[in-house]
Amino acid sequence: MSLTISTADFLGLLGDTIPFAFDDDDLPAINSINLVWDGDKLHTQATDRFRMAWSSWHPDDDPERDVQGDIFNQPGSGDDPWQILIPVDDAGHLVKTYKLPVKESFAPLTLDVFDGKLTVKRHRDTGHPAITTVIEGRMMEFPDLRQALANADVVSKVDGIAFTAKLLADFAKVRPRGPFELRFTGEHSTTLVTIGERFVGAIQPVQLGDERAEAA
Repeated sequence: MSLTISTADFLGLLGDTIPFAFDDDDLPAINSINLVWDGDKLHTQATDRFRMAWSSWHPDDDPERDVQGDIFNQPGSGDDPWQILIPVDDAGHLVKTYKLPVKESFAPLTLDVFDGKLTVKRHRDTGHPAITTVIEGRMMEFPDLRQALANADVVSKVDGIAFTAKLLADFAKVRPRGPFELRFTGEHSTTLVTIGERFVGAIQPVQLGDERAEAA
């Protein structure tokens, strides 16, 4: 199946999640971006074991207003869902290759997933040079972020909490499409992060004195 999405929306989805992918190919399943069309929405997902990130887009989204149902619900029931795991370096290459000036970023892209490959096309009739990029997907299982994030969707009182500053700072790179909110689940358990209603993520706190906290 072919899916049409604006350049800004597609590159935005990738940009929201690339910083949260594991940065070493020793774990290729998470040195990747999970791209999912559930028949209703397009999602990108990433994790580096200490953080999770999930960004979503719906074809009827109003770019000026961010509205979404509960992300933890089951995927949409539309036709022809698909999923492909693309190496994070390839995702970054897509962002660099297809990036356009903000005023021109509405130009549409076509996404096709077939036989384990993602094909991204920008056609000449967009007013920009035609480009086609084919990415070989990774044939491995991606972690179940839906369940992990749902488990963190609780609130618990905390007296104090610490994060690795560098890991927390990456959430500032997510498109600011709404308020930045933290939902604490405990001093030593995963903290849920939401930015507007199209991004949900999580970060694992560290104990003061932990080498990761000191490195920040």
